[in-house]
Amino acid sequence: MDASQFTFEGFDAVAARIRAAAGGAAYLVVQDRTVRGKDVRLGRYDLADDGDEAAGAAVDWLAELARRNTVGEPWRRFRVKVFGPKGLRLVDSGQFVCRNRGVAPEDGERAVILRFAERLRASGDRVDLLVATVLEERVAC
Repeated sequence: MDASQFTFEGFDAVAARIRAAAGGAAYLVVQDRTVRGKDVRLGRYDLADDGDEAAGAAVDWLAELARRNTVGEPWRRFRVKVFGPKGLRLVDSGQFVCRNRGVAPEDGERAVILRFAERLRASGDRVDLLVATVLEERVAC
């Protein structure tokens, strides 16, 4: 995976907020929010007591996690929540987008499924229910 093919929108602001909150934070949680209403939890990063060093490592981990989850997709939207000790308090949260310049928007999984569905519809078959089921299953994965 070539890291240079990925770009971020809003990541610098989220990273700065993670660094600023590091003193009172215990861990952060990352969710994929690409599909509205169907957030998928991707991971958790426990912050050590090192403050700045731990926050820097968390930001590096977050960027790598976003890249790995954007492979094969033109873009993905992520939400980061920073929690205090024992998760009793939400310290901060933010969102960012990771774009994969190596994948054209029409080459994403959803686009491929939709093109396949259009071909089936053009052949005269009634596949609306099948297409909706396939799309729903892919989104849940």
